[in-house]
Amino acid sequence: MQEDESKLAEVQEVVDVFTTAKIITEVVTAAASETITAASTTITTAEAQV
Repeated sequence: MQEDESKLAEVQEVVDVFTTAKIITEVVTAAASETITAASTTITTAEAQV
């Protein structure tokens, strides 16, 4: 019985780590997209002022 509970806790921990990694990946990808867009906008604006 304790082995089953231990295995269940271990599986839950793996699921939590995977879910966290997936969320972090999505956030970093979204942030990178926004940064690239912001950089492009800044460069375009800077070129227009010159």
